[in-house]
Order: sequence, then C-alpha cells, then structure tokens
Amino acid sequence: MPGILHYDLFLHDVPRAVVDRDISTFFRHELGKIRVKFEELPVDWPGECNIDLLVDKTTGLFVYAAT
Repeated sequence: MPGILHYDLFLHDVPRAVVDRDISTFFRHELGKIRVKFEELPVDWPGECNIDLLVDKTTGLFVYAAT
C-alpha cells in the first residue's frame, strides 16, 4: 500500500531490558488483579523481590510469563 510506513521488528533485536520491563509490567497487572480479588493479601503483595524473581525466571520469554 503506497504511502504507508512499515518497519520490520525482529524480537531478538529488542534489548533484554525492554523485554524484562514489559514482562514485569504484565506480572504487576495480572498479580494486581489477584490482589484485588483476595482482599486479605497485603497491599504490597507479591513484593518487588518476587516480581524480579519471576521476571528472571522467564529468561526473556513472554510465553513463560503468560502461562
């Protein structure tokens, strides 16, 4: 289609820090929904350290975070 700008994006070219930030955001969102549902959980659940640990375990693979 003429006049439409198009860029190819290769996921292996995305810096790991960017991928990790996106995965961390995903975890915060999904775990936040659980925290709202279970009011007895502490406000800071699951905690920064646990989210960082989960992000490290994904080794940059979003599919790990989503399953």
